[in-house]
Formats: sequence, C-alpha cells, structure tokens
Amino acid sequence: MKIRDMFVQPIDRSIQGVIKAGERDAAVERDELEEYVVTSELRRYMSAFFQSFNRSIGQPWDRMGVWISGFFGSGKSHLLKILSYLLENQDVYGLRPIDYLDEKLKDSGLTAEIRRAAAVPKDVILFNLDTKADSSSTATRDTVVGVFTRAFFERLGFCSSPMWLGFMEWVLFRMGKYEEFCNAFMIVTGEPWVERRERQGLFEEAHIVQALVNIGVVKEERRWEFMDDAKRSYEMSPESFARMVHDYLKMRGPEHKIVFLVDEMGQFIAGDKKDTLNLQSVTESLGSECRGRAWIVATSQQAIDEVTTKTIGDDFTKYLADSIPGCHCRRQTWMKSSSGDYC
Repeated sequence: MKIRDMFVQPIDRSIQGVIKAGERDAAVERDELEEYVVTSELRRYMSAFFQSFNRSIGQPWDRMGVWISGFFGSGKSHLLKILSYLLENQDVYGLRPIDYLDEKLKDSGLTAEIRRAAAVPKDVILFNLDTKADSSSTATRDTVVGVFTRAFFERLGFCSSPMWLGFMEWVLFRMGKYEEFCNAFMIVTGEPWVERRERQGLFEEAHIVQALVNIGVVKEERRWEFMDDAKRSYEMSPESFARMVHDYLKMRGPEHKIVFLVDEMGQFIAGDKKDTLNLQSVTESLGSECRGRAWIVATSQQAIDEVTTKTIGDDFTKYLADSIPGCHCRRQTWMKSSSGDYC
C-alpha cells in the first residue's frame, strides 16, 4: 500500500487557498463543504448561533448580530460561506449542505437545529463589503448602509448603480407596478428593461419616463421634472433602509427572514468613526423594525471592541451597552468571540 492510498480524499486534489465570499459555483460549494473541518470549538459556536437563530422564529428577538473575528487565514470567510450554505439550503449535487456536514458535526441535536433553521423561508445575501462598495473616490465612497442597500437591490434584481434608479424600481415593486412598468418599457423601446438598463442605464431616462407616464405613475405635465426630482430626493438612511427591509419581509409573509452575511466588515469600518456609527445605526434600525427577522453576520480580523476602540476610546463600554453590545453587556445585539469564531 502506498501512503497516498491511506487517505480518504485524493492528496493531489486541488484545494483553494483563499475562500472568496463572492464566488458562487456548484463545484466550489461542494468542495468547500467537503473540505470543511468541524472542530469542537466550531461545534460549540455553531450550536450557539443556530439555537439563537431558531429562537427568533415566530417571536421578537433582539440578538440578531454575529461578529466573526480572527487573524488572517483563520477561516473566517470559510465559516461565513458555510453558514450561508446551511441557511440557504440549496441543493448541491443532489445533497443539502447539512448532509455534507452531518457526520462531521457528531451532534444530532445540532443537526436538528440546523435543519430547523434551513427550513425557514429566507433571503441569504452574502457579499464582501469592500468589494461591493462604490469606492471610485474617497469622497464618494459608500457608507455601510449604502453597501447594504446595494446588495439588497441586487438580490431583488434591481439596479444598484445608480441606486436612485434601483429605489425607483423598489417603489414600483412595492406599488405592484414593476411588471407593468417592464412591459410598458418593452413597448416603448422594443427591448427588455433589465437588458437595456444594464447596457445603457442613464441614457434611457426619456424612455423610462415615457413608460412611467404610460402606466399612470407619472403625470404628463411632470414628465420633464420627474428624473431630476428622483435623483435629488434619493437618500437612504439606516432608518429608511430598515423600513424598506421590513416592508419587503411583510410582503414575503410572516415567517420570512433575511440574512446579510458580510465579509471584511472590520476592515471597512476600522479607524472611521462615521462608518462605525453607521453600522451601529443599521444594526439598531434593523433590530427595532424587523424584530429578529433580519440578521447581520459579519467578519473581521479584530474583535469588535478592538475595531471600535480606535474611534471611541474610553467610551467603548457605554457604546456597547447602548448600541452594539458584546457578550458581556446588558443588551446583546452582537455575539462575538476573540478566538476566531463567534458565540
């Protein structure tokens, strides 16, 4: 017998050295699930997460944030993607994600918790915060809520650049007029809205307005003012974003949830008080509006207190207690761990 024959998996197989949050492919998903090693520490943290997630099913819940911290190469992004697979529960080569991990978990109770969470209808939105952000210039770089909005619009199939156009689509969707608008635009231009939008975008303003006039959303006498007003009035605050997510969840039914899984959150907000406070506002607003139906799972190379103390110093304890608490605080919105995972 040769040494290579002693291993369960072929030792010359290709193994990805870096896990990319934005890379979605069936073969990649299978490899990442098959290669994942569940340690006793991971098992404990996964159990805490899924128990907490399942407590939010059918009842208000305020602990809807997870902070995954660990040094470079510790497996944060891999864990984030594994959670996304388990929550999304999509078929991967004839098996569900939990089927790949069942034997590795060695815990029937945890397997049952994961299956319960997987059965809940939900949108799972996985993205790298810095990659998703519009960072064409320092002055116009997206805020945290801006990147969340961009990811949300893309999930719904709406325009994410410029975002005011995506917001227009959202308003039409909420009014029940989106399909009617798409059909009207097709009549005006002879081409599907989404294809034309992606190819020509802002050059379609006249056609957009004509389609809106045809379906009765915009009055004929205001057609030339509409676009300027739409661009000028668009603004997405954490509160308005949370209300938008709440309205979406309400449209999808009482059991529906949405989970934002965000890679490299710590790198994006580190050293910037504005971004840190923006994250705080987004988390609090989603918590108060959605009451456990909207979750945020974020990764960082530093624990949450190490990221935020750079900007708030000695006031950090008060900051945590009032906004994004860690495990030691009175109100727990975020769960954290300093050992490379979460609790």
